[in-house]
Amino acid sequence: MLRKRLILSALLLFMLSYTSVVFSQGNGTITGKVVDKETGTPLPGVNVVIEGTRRGSATDLEGVYRIKGLPAGTYSLVSTYIGYSNFRIEGVEVNEGQVEKLDFAMGMEVLEGQEVVVTAKAVKNTEAVLLKDRQKATSVSDAISAEAITQAGAGDAAEAMKGVTGASVVGGKKVFVRGLGDRYTSTQLNGAELPSSDPYARSGSIDLIPSGLIDNIVTVKSFTPDKAGDFSGGTVDIKTKDFPEQLTLNFSASTSYNTQATFNDNALRVTDAGNLRWLGFDNGSLSLPGIVGNDLLTFEGNPRTNSELAQFQDVIVKSFNHNMMPNTATLPMAQSYSFSAGNQFELFGKPFGYLGSLTYSRSYKNYDDGEYNRWGLDVLDPSKASGLDMWYDLNDHKTTDDVLWGATLKTSYKPTSRDLISVTGLYNQNAVATSRIFSGIFPYDYAKDDTYIATAQQYNERSLRSVHIDGSHQLDAFWGIKADWKIATSRTTQDEPDTRYLNFYQNANGLIGIRSNTAQERYYRNLEEDRNDYKLDFTVPMNFAFMRTGSLKFGYSYSTRQRDFLERRFVYDPNSDLQDRFRINQDDLNSTLTSDVLGLIGQETRTLPNGEIRTYNTMGIILEETAQQSSNYDAEQVVDATYAMVDVPVTRKLRFIGGARYESTDMFVNSLDPDPQYSGAIETHDLLPSVNFVYSLSENMNARVAYGRTLARPSFREISGFASYDFKEGDKFRGYSNLKRTLIDNFDLRWEWFSRPGEIYAISAFYKDFTDPIVQVLLKGGNSWFSWRNVAEATTYGVEFEMRKKLDVLHHALNNFTFSGNLSLIESEIQYTNKDLLDEYQQQSDTSAVVNYTRPFQGQSPYLLNLSLAYDNYDRGLNASLYLNIFGQRLSSIGEYPTPDIYEQPATILNFSITKKLINHMSVKLAVNNILDTYEKRTYEFKDTEYIYQRFQTGRTFSMGFKYNL
Repeated sequence: MLRKRLILSALLLFMLSYTSVVFSQGNGTITGKVVDKETGTPLPGVNVVIEGTRRGSATDLEGVYRIKGLPAGTYSLVSTYIGYSNFRIEGVEVNEGQVEKLDFAMGMEVLEGQEVVVTAKAVKNTEAVLLKDRQKATSVSDAISAEAITQAGAGDAAEAMKGVTGASVVGGKKVFVRGLGDRYTSTQLNGAELPSSDPYARSGSIDLIPSGLIDNIVTVKSFTPDKAGDFSGGTVDIKTKDFPEQLTLNFSASTSYNTQATFNDNALRVTDAGNLRWLGFDNGSLSLPGIVGNDLLTFEGNPRTNSELAQFQDVIVKSFNHNMMPNTATLPMAQSYSFSAGNQFELFGKPFGYLGSLTYSRSYKNYDDGEYNRWGLDVLDPSKASGLDMWYDLNDHKTTDDVLWGATLKTSYKPTSRDLISVTGLYNQNAVATSRIFSGIFPYDYAKDDTYIATAQQYNERSLRSVHIDGSHQLDAFWGIKADWKIATSRTTQDEPDTRYLNFYQNANGLIGIRSNTAQERYYRNLEEDRNDYKLDFTVPMNFAFMRTGSLKFGYSYSTRQRDFLERRFVYDPNSDLQDRFRINQDDLNSTLTSDVLGLIGQETRTLPNGEIRTYNTMGIILEETAQQSSNYDAEQVVDATYAMVDVPVTRKLRFIGGARYESTDMFVNSLDPDPQYSGAIETHDLLPSVNFVYSLSENMNARVAYGRTLARPSFREISGFASYDFKEGDKFRGYSNLKRTLIDNFDLRWEWFSRPGEIYAISAFYKDFTDPIVQVLLKGGNSWFSWRNVAEATTYGVEFEMRKKLDVLHHALNNFTFSGNLSLIESEIQYTNKDLLDEYQQQSDTSAVVNYTRPFQGQSPYLLNLSLAYDNYDRGLNASLYLNIFGQRLSSIGEYPTPDIYEQPATILNFSITKKLINHMSVKLAVNNILDTYEKRTYEFKDTEYIYQRFQTGRTFSMGFKYNL
């Protein structure tokens, strides 16, 4: 059925494209966008006409004009707008059946009858200057384009974010902006918040968005009232590609070879993941057996004497798949494909545009010589220890099979030149199959001559579905007010069927066994989160003296998030002589759980002294479901907000943007366990002011000063008081229902100079002060648990440097070279006491002195560096780029005192790509990613000695791809 849908979708796109050819034939078209030179805002109602004729067009509410049906030739355009100087463009060449795109900016009229005259070539060359969104933006922001994403070799939005000033990516999907993690970063898709598919995360995982669907990524770093208040590091808004001005067809295909993974015949493979894994779906082979049912599985009675119960336990345990060991497999080359088609044509005499796209990729990662260790201190006084004590030293073999595909369809219709309605639908599917084997010594818990072995198999299936309906209307009858509205609905799911964990040991004599106190488990987890956003904004234009314009903007937004999380955990019963019955065949470890050791394995008949004959059942290994209901919950968050702000000129050079936002939050988590400690709630009402000043030092140079108050809410998981165990990392987590939201005061300074088209110099400084920050702590008690607490205060501050410069200033031979670089230097400090590391019952009885601690924010790097050198020769159809990314060591995990904290060490990423146009519409691309293949590692440091926590290499990747553009 899914294949049929994909085929039908492709046919529909082809038919639309074919139909559009009819509309695109014939004479040429001139189109473009007209904006205000000072503010960068679109100008609706500008008259753009062909000089000497009556043919022309008025710009719509987005400032877009379109003059169609022009015979091939050279023309001059004349643009007029009340209050603005006339604008004349000479030498516009129009070719048969082609679209000539000319964007330009108009300035306020100073002298009566003044006219600006330029040539078409000059307009195109200065487009980067005239349409600098960053230069005219109301807030401090950074952006990365689709072109830069391609040059950097990024495969998804998370990888693309590495190139943004002050941004780093942790764990492949979590974006940290200015050293602040998921909690302080808002991730959006086309202006609407992404829901989260991760039970431990607040914001959406942007690695779900393939790079082929992205037009640009804008990161806003300072707060304005028209933005949601729940960010401090930044708001990351991913814009998907828009429909083109004329018919386009794009197809690309690529394949890649990885030195660690491709053709490796010792790679691991999740067993029984089904024959649809290539599409990112489990075909049901990993689903929970139907006989288990939806209710908690319980056994009452003694199966030894109760034959009905014995038979039931036998059926249950044998209904599961007992392949607990990963298989080995040979990995093929990675592959990726993309297809898109788009056009504009007239529908009922009005412009209608569309863009449809499909992307697909399948990639592999593998390493078999990784290190995975744990160290600790067995003394309370670190000064008395000469070094850390080894808890275990393991070899780490890990393989991932990652499938990601996505589809979008965007349509836009202009019923009048003052109205625009767009509908965007997006679906992304991702599945990551992870297989892992640890082996080595575990002196902390096993005999020194024993070899400890642990395996894990996980199939993580995620999806994102989103529909956005946007409308813009120019209300000329109401003082020219512009009304914008958005209705967005999205759903993310994460299905983790049958995650399996097995651990055993082999002693010096070759005998294999399992400790009776170690559980062999399998998990079934499912998360569904729905988000709905409704926004209505009004912008009222205002005219001021000295020929400047401004605006009053106000609006309302309402958003809801609903999450359902269900976890079921099954344990191989340790009370059924598991140590003796778990017989492991060293030649085929998947034959460990066979029918002769599962369920009912025999019966015996005895004659009692009173002459009664009784049958006793002999039970082997059974599966029992744990009764922990606290880990299952449903949650909801409702945020409604109103705001008002002004954007006005104070003088000719000074611009003021300010106002306030009022947000109300109602958030709760309901656990299936009635104990109130497992449920939590937050209800707040916050006034969030914002002040931004932009001073124009010159036409292309700004100085910015900004202040804004924002907030950070805890995630659903963090206020859910249940405990859980992460087998992959060996960490235990417990939520805390009494968490409070955090308030942040943000201060920003920036100097920016857009020296020439495509060039920028910028220096930024920021300072953030946190009240009641939420931090991860390690609670010490009978057991140690990671949890979350509010502490008194925290600060973070830093400076950012950015430069993008054409190198022709050095020598004319370097005319086609561009150098780009950005550097962020960041410091942070969280203050808390030793009481923050204790359970509540310990705090009541603890009489020791209060000791102050400081740490940086988790995941915060002291420096971030991105460098790139690009070569672009349009005449030869050749471009190439060299890209480098490096970060400073960042806090990864908190150590159990007195054991030191764990830090992720710098890993330098160096990528190179070259693209050559072969013939018309065809190009080829060669790339090498991760050229240096540096180790990814996390370490402890104690008394100037480095101890490895984890270390591995992912190998170099060589890729080749072809692209066809029409």
